[in-house]
Amino acid sequence: MEIRFYKLQVCGIDWLLLDRTGADPGPVPDFGNLARSLCRRRRGAGGMGVIALSRPEKDIWAECFDAAGNDVPLAPCAALCAARYLFDSGRGGRESLELRTREGPARVDVIDSTRFALNLGPALSPSGSPLREGEADRAAAELDVEGRALSILPVRLAGLTFAVVVAEGGLRDALAPFEEAVSAARRPDQPRMKWTPLAVRIDSRNSLAAAGRTFDACAAAGAALAAAGAYGLADREAAVRLGGDAVFVNGDADDGLYAAARPAYVFSGEYWLETGPSEEGSREA
Repeated sequence: MEIRFYKLQVCGIDWLLLDRTGADPGPVPDFGNLARSLCRRRRGAGGMGVIALSRPEKDIWAECFDAAGNDVPLAPCAALCAARYLFDSGRGGRESLELRTREGPARVDVIDSTRFALNLGPALSPSGSPLREGEADRAAAELDVEGRALSILPVRLAGLTFAVVVAEGGLRDALAPFEEAVSAARRPDQPRMKWTPLAVRIDSRNSLAAAGRTFDACAAAGAALAAAGAYGLADREAAVRLGGDAVFVNGDADDGLYAAARPAYVFSGEYWLETGPSEEGSREA
């Protein structure tokens, strides 16, 4: 089966988009198998996952699959990539557009023709309470990483949990103690890590830099600002640089963090997905 796709990215986080909104989109592929094949870095197109857009009625539905083929909630960066594509193809409103997902509607606001934004929800402490300014002393924890004691601030945001470390020097140096722990957690005989290391550097109260092996740049930028605010080191609005670009974040703990970024096209292409006897049937999109 020939699959046409578009590759878009936000701050270096790549997503592969399939447009199945046409009148006759053809047979529905096994999206889990497709994501595993297409997201491979060497033999596929490379990406964090696949976004499949469909239009069974008048609304546009978005399904999201990670690179392992798992059906996952629509990630913030994936929503922005989908919004950019729909806006450019004339199927998005001038001010906002809404995607339907299994978890409920996802609204994306149009800032201009290249910038899009959405609400990430509130940043939470491990207890589930909103992480407010000046609360780092209460919420921070000491973590022993490869024999080194680190002060981290756990931040839950947009369905992800980050272990945020404020970097006094280089971002990579701050992440170095986590590298061996992350590698060990990826071995088949080890449990999967439930948190993502994230280093943040405070350049000014309105300008931050962050780095980490993150699944979503918007969520990482929001967590970086929430952590910096909890330490009293940043204002409620800042540009957070990741992966050569920036996410602009503003908001507070109670109303949620609002992230804006520039989804960019990387390329478009076609991929041949081998299908077996059990995958040759079709269902309505």
